[in-house]
Amino acid sequence: MKKEYKSQAARDAKAMNYGDQSYWDVLEQHVFENADFIRRHGGSEDEAQKMITRTLGEALAGNDGD
Repeated sequence: MKKEYKSQAARDAKAMNYGDQSYWDVLEQHVFENADFIRRHGGSEDEAQKMITRTLGEALAGNDGD
């Protein structure tokens, strides 16, 4: 079964074959957790949507692997 991702970061990772399905699943989960966190803590819907539409590069910016 082919899984479709809603977040741009997970779609980018899958298209680039960066990681595997378990990594793409984690990316997808974290994107939506972060978007929900923003909403719960007074952020705007636009801010939450930016989490969902940001690219893999944007999502990983500043991540040095530690």
